[in-house]
Amino acid sequence: AKTGNYTRTSQQLYITQPTLSKSISALEDELKVKLVERTTRSVTLTPAGECFAASCERILEEYQTGVDKALTAAKLLRGTVSFGLPSEQYQPQAIRLIRFINKHYPGIKTQLYFFPGSGLLRAADHGGVDFVIASGRARNEKLNYLPLRHREISAVLPADHPLAKKEKISFSELKNEDMIAMSYRTSNPEFDAIVGLGIQCHFAPHVIFEATTITELLMLVAAGKGVSVLKDDHRAVAGEQVVFIPLKEHFAMDECLIWQDRGTKLQQLVIEAAKALAE
Repeated sequence: AKTGNYTRTSQQLYITQPTLSKSISALEDELKVKLVERTTRSVTLTPAGECFAASCERILEEYQTGVDKALTAAKLLRGTVSFGLPSEQYQPQAIRLIRFINKHYPGIKTQLYFFPGSGLLRAADHGGVDFVIASGRARNEKLNYLPLRHREISAVLPADHPLAKKEKISFSELKNEDMIAMSYRTSNPEFDAIVGLGIQCHFAPHVIFEATTITELLMLVAAGKGVSVLKDDHRAVAGEQVVFIPLKEHFAMDECLIWQDRGTKLQQLVIEAAKALAE
C-alpha cells in the first residue's frame, strides 16, 4: 500500500508479483473482508485494509520491542556505541562505564574518540558520537545530561607558597596572585572555573598565561610562575613541588554523560548503566 504498486512491493519483499497477489487474496479469503482496491494504475487500501494495516504495524512494533527486551535481558543486544572523551584529562567514571558495558554486554562494541575541550562539546552538538563524557553540563537545550560524579575544585599552589600549609582556603585569598589557566580552547570547564570563582568573590582574576595541557600548567605552577585552580583528580600527577588546597567556594564541575535523544535501545541501555554507576 505504501508503494501503490504490486510490482514495486514484491521487489521490496524479494518475492514475485504473483506470489504477493496470491498472499493478499488468501488473507482476504480468510478474513472474508476486501482489503485492497486494485486498478490498472494503482493499488489502494480499503477502509478495512487501512485498519488492518495499522493494527499489523502496531503488532510488529510490539514484536520488535519484545525481541529487544529479550536480547537485552539475555545480554545479547548487538550494535556499536561511540563515546567522545577529553584528550587532556583522565575520566575514571567514563572508564568504569565503558568497562561495565564491555563486560556485561559482549554484543555491544564500544568505540572511543578523543577531543580537546571545545571539540568535545561540538561533537555532542553535532551528533558526531553517541555520547560525550565531559566536565560540566550541556549548554545546548537539545542535549540531555546525567551527572555521573561530583568533582571537587582545589587551588593549585607551589609547595613553598605561604598558603600551601592550610587545610582549606577561599579563592578570594588569591586575589593578588598571578593566575595560570587552562586554555579555553583546550579545557573550557577549568577556564570557566577561574572566571566563575572570581565572580563569586567579586574580583577579576589576573590570568597571565593559558596552558594547553595539564602537565604544562603544573610545571608553570611548580616553577613559581603563578597559581591555578583545577579539579582534584589532577592531584595524582602533580608531583611534590605542587600542592592542591580545597576551596571553600562551591563551583559545579560534575562529570556528566551528555547525549542527543535518539530513542534507541542501545542508547537507553547505556543511560541505565550510567545511572546505576553514578556516584
